Amino acid sequence: MSSGATPSWLATVLREAGRLMVVALFWWDVVFLLIPDFAGTVSYISQRGLPFPNLLAIAVIVALLVLPAMLFFRKTEALGFIGLSLFCILTAVLFHQYWKLEGFERTMEQIHFMKNIALAGAMLMLTAQAIQRERDH
Repeated sequence: MSSGATPSWLATVLREAGRLMVVALFWWDVVFLLIPDFAGTVSYISQRGLPFPNLLAIAVIVALLVLPAMLFFRKTEALGFIGLSLFCILTAVLFHQYWKLEGFERTMEQIHFMKNIALAGAMLMLTAQAIQRERDH
């Protein structure tokens, strides 16, 4: 390490560990929540008043399988991060409408809303880094 610079191998290890954590977050939901309780997923979407809950549930499952997979390929990485950012924003706005609630339920939904917005912001930062890496290569 010269002049306080981070070694490139450490940056690579941290980036790849972070990538695996992001992918795990979304794939975990698909494998352990959305698919095993597909009827519950459809019901939850339907309760929000969204159209075509069965198709929307399938679209969400496909998106949450494909978008994280895109993070493993340099050519599709930025698009995957943008897609996940949009997904997080839509999830926050459509499913965590804390402003319609009161008390503890409001607090909990506001926490979920803000976590989704924070994830969306992190995905946008990662998009910028992916674009820069692609430009540099």
